[in-house]
Amino acid sequence: MPDDQPAVSSDRPTYHVYYGLDPDKALAFTVPPVEATPDQPLPDAGPFLRVCAGVEEPGTVVLRCARELVGTWRYAHEQRPKAADDLARLNEQLNLHIWFIDREARGHLKDVVCQHDAPLSPSTYGQWVAWLVWKYVLYALRQNDPAHHERDAAELSWCIESFNELVGVVRDGRLRLPEEQGPEGDGTAFPPRRVWPEGGSSA
Repeated sequence: MPDDQPAVSSDRPTYHVYYGLDPDKALAFTVPPVEATPDQPLPDAGPFLRVCAGVEEPGTVVLRCARELVGTWRYAHEQRPKAADDLARLNEQLNLHIWFIDREARGHLKDVVCQHDAPLSPSTYGQWVAWLVWKYVLYALRQNDPAHHERDAAELSWCIESFNELVGVVRDGRLRLPEEQGPEGDGTAFPPRRVWPEGGSSA
């Protein structure tokens, strides 16, 4: 698991060790300290869509991860990997990008004080970003296909609106984000289906 202990002041950058996603194939590598700071608002859909469209260069970790997700999802759509090893590799890439994005989100939200009764979102911020990018990629690749265009546009629009709602209520402290996605089948919901948990309220 990642070590998120506070960085110690030093002339050299402090790095943290992250251990592999698969407990049967342990790996370790270094990652830099969290880049996001509380004075930077948690990004809504706009910057991600501009990066996906290629009209804005990614200047932060979360946006660089989003650009990487474009390639990952495009590969998944065009190659449609079926072999177990290929699927495992694809899932590992997706999970790693999601983990990096969630890690940075905590930096953006460090000073946000949640309401005492704020419910927990069913999905993490990183999972929402990954799904937003997937819906954008599908729309972009199939926009001239009459069999898919209308549905892809509607699903992308829903994802944008829901993601922006998520960001707004999280910034306001009315909804809490899971720190990271849990084990498959026993953690957070992916793909995201709702901003609020069942029984929660958007009022």
